[in-house]
Amino acid sequence: MLTLMQHTTQGFPQPFPTLEALLAEPFPRTPQDMMQLEQQLSTAAAQTAEQMRRVHLTRAHEDEALVRPAMAQARAQRAVPLVHKGVRTTSVLLLGGTRLILETPYRREDNTVRHEFC
Repeated sequence: MLTLMQHTTQGFPQPFPTLEALLAEPFPRTPQDMMQLEQQLSTAAAQTAEQMRRVHLTRAHEDEALVRPAMAQARAQRAVPLVHKGVRTTSVLLLGGTRLILETPYRREDNTVRHEFC
């Protein structure tokens, strides 16, 4: 099973409080106020999307019904058998810049199998 080491689905902040706070602000009265509000909304929306990506990635890595078939598919696509070599730590960089550290099963080609070249 893949494990998300730094984050879990528990403990994520509420995804929309920043956006709700921005909606509660008074309507902008000047072009500069409108530009500032647009920038704040853009930043808050990007942060919310990043939180959602973290949650979905975490759920995917914790879902055995997804992980097992993915590992089986990786084995089936290889001409040389893959052997389990334990668990390794790796990082994933999300689109918004968040770096997640994952613990994932490590497979490599079985070097005990003789390769036949034609």
